Amino acid sequence: MQPISLFAAGKPARVADVAVERLLELVHGGSLALGSRLPPERELVGLLGCSRMSLREAIRILETMGVLRIVPGKGTWVREDYIQPTLGYGLSWLPGHRDDVMLLFELKETLENKAAGLAAERASAEQILELAGLVERLAGAVAADDLDAMVEADGAFHACLLYTSPRPRDRTRPRMPASA
Repeated sequence: MQPISLFAAGKPARVADVAVERLLELVHGGSLALGSRLPPERELVGLLGCSRMSLREAIRILETMGVLRIVPGKGTWVREDYIQPTLGYGLSWLPGHRDDVMLLFELKETLENKAAGLAAERASAEQILELAGLVERLAGAVAADDLDAMVEADGAFHACLLYTSPRPRDRTRPRMPASA
């Protein structure tokens, strides 16, 4: 049995789901501006290449997602207060870009290995103790299944690792962004 992958197609996309993606692309790309009224149904059907029933389902899905506002008898508008999600929409990009994602992971691994090697050569005893403490902090967050603490500990570890790896004359500690 093959393991499930983010990159493997589970089943063919439904027409309404494809229409949702296309409408989101129009909103995110600015073709359908915030506060703008959607074109007539007939025009959208032609633009999206779907049936009226699939379009209506897509519009209901987008209303549920908070993207659209339907006013019975008046029309459908892109919500003025809609905020594009920073991660969720991007996940749909993954299946078609497996090679790009794998290349990025390989590059990241190469850079992290080099930084770790340089840190091992150049770190002071104090910095090594700091790294060890951060590894323990990360392990504790993993054991507690605390995702926020894991992300914070991982970021602190990598910032410390990168701080310890530059040439000795370049040891200015990078600033970590304030956590929200």
